[in-house]
Order: sequence, then structure tokens, then C-alpha cells
Amino acid sequence: LLHCNALYDAENHVVLDAVLQPKSISNERTAAIEMMMRHTDEPFIVIMDAGYPSLLMLACADRIKNCHYIIRSGLNLRELRELPDAPCDLDMDFIIRKKGGVRITSDPDSQALVHRIGNTKSYPKDLEDPCRVHCRVVKIFLPDHKGGGKWEVLLTNLSREAFSATEIGLLYQRRWQIETAFRNLKFSLTANAFHSRQDEFVEQELWAHIIMYNVISRMASIVAVSQGARRHPYRLNFKMTVRVVHDYIDKKKFSIERLIEDLLPYQVPVRPDRSYARRLSQQKAVDARYRAA
Repeated sequence: LLHCNALYDAENHVVLDAVLQPKSISNERTAAIEMMMRHTDEPFIVIMDAGYPSLLMLACADRIKNCHYIIRSGLNLRELRELPDAPCDLDMDFIIRKKGGVRITSDPDSQALVHRIGNTKSYPKDLEDPCRVHCRVVKIFLPDHKGGGKWEVLLTNLSREAFSATEIGLLYQRRWQIETAFRNLKFSLTANAFHSRQDEFVEQELWAHIIMYNVISRMASIVAVSQGARRHPYRLNFKMTVRVVHDYIDKKKFSIERLIEDLLPYQVPVRPDRSYARRLSQQKAVDARYRAA
């Protein structure tokens, strides 16, 4: 099986880059750094979930040109656990060493170490030892689908002058778009069903699905959906857009105007405050003979 790591553009709704790794040796952190290093032409903000942060990754991200990050903390450090359940916005310093460990400290001259780095092989050769990482820590309250919520710690290198703590929280919420993108990729474009069980051919099909996802997204972006006096904003239904565009692919000649006309009836409301519980379960590969489309 393959693990797909994708860099998704939440502004334009397209997949900018992807790294496909064998599931047995997949490493989301190295894949994320690899993709970020390929997109340094202009300043960008990368938003990641709690499975990504590590102290070495923060150090590497700080050294990537034009890279800014917002990452939900999954680091099990005492200083982060002891933050009060209240909004806060403060600075912390990380001192990491190839041998010994790491400590969060407010004293720039402190060399005390309290946490051992497990895998020193992943320590980049061009990273100084010891290495200091300055990080902004923002604690916000994220609501859930039941009307409650919980406090989350976000790590970022964005300045307070450019983004307030509230704006950092709003930016982080946009990360959910990659979850809906993967849902559309797997079920609307049937990227959960493959013709082959060999990794090389599955990888080829995955790239084809990713390209097709971008084509569908760009097609949908050229359709101007009239909002009028509706209660909610409207957008095109992605699955129906897939079907309409699929019908046009086999046509040697077709007009964009006719395509847009055929897409307009398939509109759905966007309800940003509606959410449901995620049902996480391990799924087996689906044979291509039982595809969902």
C-alpha cells in the first residue's frame, strides 16, 4: 500500500504537490519538508495537524526560504501541558542537540536539557548543534460538532504584527479543506479503487486521480454561481461536477459555455457552522470491479 502526502492550496482548491511513499516506510514529516523546499519562490503559510510537529521539523521549517507555518502541537512537553485553559500568546525557545535532548526555556543562555531526541539519524547535517528554535505559542478554543470544544496549542513563526492570535486560529481552521479534498479524491473520483495491486501501477493511478482532481476544481472555479438573496452561499456539487466533466471528456469538440450551462443546476449550500463526528476506521483496498462511480 502507498501513503499519499499532499500539499494542498486552500485558496485555489488544487493539489500543488504530493509525495507517495510505501506505507511500511512512510514518514509524513520528511515528506512535508521535501514539498515545502520545492515551493520557495514566494512567501507561503503551511498549516499542519498534530501528527506533524517535531522539534527537528520546526528547526528545518525555520530554515526554508519564505516558509511560515501554523501547526497544532502534538508535543508532549511539560511547559505546553501546563499552559492555562485560557487564550494566551507567548514566545518560547527550543534548544535542541544531536546528543542529549531538548529544553524549552525563556533564558537564552540556558543549556539545561530535559528531553532526549530519539532518532539522531534524522538530524540534518547542515543543522548546527546545538540549535536554537524560536517559536510563538498560541492557545485557542476550537469548538466541536456537539456545541462544546477543547483548547488547542498552535505553534507558529508568524509575527504578531502580521497576524493576531484570533487570525492564527481562523487560518488554522482552513486546514480542514484538505480533509474534504481527500474525501472528494477518494469517493467522488474513486481514488479508493485501483485496477492493480502493484505499487508502481497504483502510484500511476494516484497521480492520474490527483491531476483529474485539479482539472475538476479548475473547471468549477470558472463557473460563477449567483448568490442572490439566498440564506447560505452556494457552490457547485463536486461529485456532480465530476460526472458532467467526465461526459465532456470523450467529446472531440465542445464549448465552455455549454459546459457551464450544464454545471449550473448542480448547486449546494455551504454551511460553515455545520459539522459531524468523524468516523475513523481502517479500510481495505477496494477492487476496481466494485468502484463507486
